[in-house]
Amino acid sequence: MEGGLNDTVFGVPAGDWTWRYVFAYAVLVVQVGWATLMAVGALGKIGEFGLLPYVCHFTNWSWTAQLLFYYATAAAPFVLTGIIDERSSVGALTRALLVLAFFPLNGVIFTVMFVVSVLLGTGSPFLTDIFTKYPPEIVFLGNDLMHFWPIVVLLLYFIVYRKLIAYSLNRVLVAYDIIESPWRFTLFIGYQAYGGAGIALAIYSLIFDPREVYESDQPIVVGVVAVAVSLTIFNLTPLLIVLALGVASPVRYSRAWLLRNDVDPRLSPADDSRRVKSY
Repeated sequence: MEGGLNDTVFGVPAGDWTWRYVFAYAVLVVQVGWATLMAVGALGKIGEFGLLPYVCHFTNWSWTAQLLFYYATAAAPFVLTGIIDERSSVGALTRALLVLAFFPLNGVIFTVMFVVSVLLGTGSPFLTDIFTKYPPEIVFLGNDLMHFWPIVVLLLYFIVYRKLIAYSLNRVLVAYDIIESPWRFTLFIGYQAYGGAGIALAIYSLIFDPREVYESDQPIVVGVVAVAVSLTIFNLTPLLIVLALGVASPVRYSRAWLLRNDVDPRLSPADDSRRVKSY
């Protein structure tokens, strides 16, 4: 842990640390609580239908990846508020997870929703069979829980951690001179927008036949196009917006910017510059 009520390292007034602790622990409880509910839901599905039926559906891959991501980034509220030094091992791991997994996970979640919509629009027997087996209200409730609420939760996650996500992306871009190299920057965008989610989808498709699992007679190219459209609209577009807002800069964000109190600037560190060129 770094800081405390009497901390003066970053010039943060003592009174602000109290609210930083309250905020961090409140976010931790909500984040871990949601991840735990997801874990309970996953175990419930496995207990009801079995492990193999659970694993063979990509929606459950997305569900499992989400709960693991929320558990793995449980330290994020403390890194965001400066309670844990972002340069510490825990802080560095949290930043690495955000860089490697946030946008790929976003792509997976939206792709699941988009492909399910395509299946519904093409009259897949898989979905029509569900309506014959379960009451409509249960089907719609399950659809909202598995496809809609994950999007809402990840959006809220981004709103809460937007500064830490921006800081983490910017630090990688600067530290490895990615922004200075067109081909490295292209690879970076390619991984974030398409590669991360694409790897997960490719592994799934190598293990299971999506057309057989989801009882679809659509050509594989239709699925590929649906995935590409989904990732372009819902992953590449927001990524480019985030990068365009200053993240994709050869100048690194300062720690003071990360720790700045946006609600009350008077409680910010003395060095309130947005970015600095030196490490």
